[in-house]
Amino acid sequence: MRPLDGAHLRRLKELCERYAPESFSEHLAWSSHGEVYYNDLLPLPYTEETLARVVEHVDAVQAALGREMLLENPATYVGFAESTIPETEFLRAVAARTGCGLLLDVNNVFVAARNHAADPVAYLAAFPLERVKEIHLGGHDETVDETGAPLLIDAHGAPVADPVWTLYGHVLARAGAQPTLIEWDNDVPPWPVLRAEAERADRMLTSERRSPDERSDSRGADPHLAALEAVYEPGRRVRLAMFAPLQARFATALLDPGAPVPEGVVSHTGAPPVRRFAVYRNNVVVSLIEALRARFPAVARIVGPEFFAAMARLYAAAHPPASPVMMWFGEALPEFLASFPPARELPYLPDVARLEAAHTRAYHAADAAPVDPARFAALGEAAGAARVALHPSAAILRSAHPVVTIWAMNTGATPLAPIADWRGEDALVMRPALDVEVRALPPGGAAFLEGLAAGAPLAAAIEAGLHETAEFDVSRNLAGLIGAGLAVDLLIDATTGTP
Repeated sequence: MRPLDGAHLRRLKELCERYAPESFSEHLAWSSHGEVYYNDLLPLPYTEETLARVVEHVDAVQAALGREMLLENPATYVGFAESTIPETEFLRAVAARTGCGLLLDVNNVFVAARNHAADPVAYLAAFPLERVKEIHLGGHDETVDETGAPLLIDAHGAPVADPVWTLYGHVLARAGAQPTLIEWDNDVPPWPVLRAEAERADRMLTSERRSPDERSDSRGADPHLAALEAVYEPGRRVRLAMFAPLQARFATALLDPGAPVPEGVVSHTGAPPVRRFAVYRNNVVVSLIEALRARFPAVARIVGPEFFAAMARLYAAAHPPASPVMMWFGEALPEFLASFPPARELPYLPDVARLEAAHTRAYHAADAAPVDPARFAALGEAAGAARVALHPSAAILRSAHPVVTIWAMNTGATPLAPIADWRGEDALVMRPALDVEVRALPPGGAAFLEGLAAGAPLAAAIEAGLHETAEFDVSRNLAGLIGAGLAVDLLIDATTGTP
């Protein structure tokens, strides 16, 4: 586990400060190795070494955010031969040493217990419920491994199972009512089904409410910690590099379908861990394919679902995510498509991908108010010397193909129809207000805007448009510049008082 991403923590702090959530939580898991982000909740070996590192990271997060963090128990499918600390004791130690709270996911308890042939009631009996400040419920999928042993997957796409409701009642009876969230974010059903799930949880909460005096104080001394520390010696210097080789093997195998299960990964049922490890491999690959599909919907529609999935799998292996923000995944896809032999018969596809990548960047660019048209009028004859600052979201894309028309027909903006005039289109992508706009530029418009973007005076940018084509219409392009809200500032020479 490498040091935490400082830039990501700053973004997270800004998000928390802006929306002031009641609580902030994260899973007991890892999701990155080296420079790669795997977009899944990957399991940890429960050792003294990883305990020290998790404590270090929780402390860093709470210090950066200036608020308490809740740590959630994970749903896991494999274990590690080197684990020496029970998960409940691991969580208890982290909470006691960092002061963080815990988020108890009851479905995760049930899923992990079945996957590891364990007793969920015994797990809850050992769980530090006095630290719990939020509860999660959710649905899971049921399948089996190679030997027919149960293999449950935390899928969030089904009703809460009856055994999980029973465990939830057991938790409430011991710990009292806690804020509860039902997670259902795949295959979402009609509203009455969701409401019925929430109402069932609410009835159980209402019947188990207790006064604060009846609850344990999670801020007090933890009587279990002294015994735990005596066993695991938290003050001793730990070998922080011990987990690195195992993590590296685990991470490498995730994106390589031909790689064997990493050494040290085990199944507590006695079954081979191949199918259980495949759950993580599938989660990572599918989530990356879907992240690309969400960012490049026109590309996905043009090539079809099977081609796109196969292509995206190869792309993810060659260019895995380098950012925890999945909306930026796929920056290199246009270049990948340009050299991808199966896409050779679609020469316009890389430009469609470039347009869609620019669309994402425009959507998340900074806001800026357009220049009042009266300021342009007031410049008079000095207008040619003015430098025009363009909107932060603006991107100009040149293409030898009708890229705007192709994109529009494959995103539903215009109906599908044959393209009679297959000529190149230069595109402007920008977000002047809430929505991103994609426009085909008039002749010479790309050269004109590129000149402005490079800092050229207005007269020089106009000259660039005229130099590119005799069809360049000065009035039309100036009207587009001002009318689209593309100009956000006029730069004036302060020494002379002229533009």
